[in-house]
Amino acid sequence: MIREALIKWAVAAMTTMQPVAVTPWASTYQDSATTMVTVAEETPLWPGPDATQRTVATLISLGWYEGRFDQKAKGDGVCLKMGPNNKCLEKGPPQSFCMFQVGRSNFKFLGVTEETILGDFERCTRSAVKLIQISKNVCKGRPDFELLGHYASGGDTCGGIRESTHRMNKAKWVFANVKTPE
Repeated sequence: MIREALIKWAVAAMTTMQPVAVTPWASTYQDSATTMVTVAEETPLWPGPDATQRTVATLISLGWYEGRFDQKAKGDGVCLKMGPNNKCLEKGPPQSFCMFQVGRSNFKFLGVTEETILGDFERCTRSAVKLIQISKNVCKGRPDFELLGHYASGGDTCGGIRESTHRMNKAKWVFANVKTPE
């Protein structure tokens, strides 16, 4: 697929998954798609003739699950005070940032800060790709749908198998079902 068509396809996938009408940051979809395609062209996560498109599908799936395509998403604050029925009453400061929820614990290794990862979507995307590559290595030998297990759980294991399966199945669905607009 040529670059321009791939960008249109990525925007179509994003608007299918997170409609513009309910998304205050929908104006960033074109920029997000362009950046994901650029990074995927330079650093494909998968082999074969569809490597770039499969990589973009993976990033789209992760971007939706992790941050609903919000380039400036903040999340994963640790619960400081539990209430009845194990409901968190007070959360601490966020620990994960940008569309791909890159954890603060990875910042030093990735050479980023909260400000750079939230202020530069390309850095966010490249950081996510690096963490996906690490996850694929940590989870090596497992089926493809489990390869994001480390990305989803962190730590030293491939523990986020259920989360990985959801994300990889969504990427597979995006790749197979989203059509490029005419």
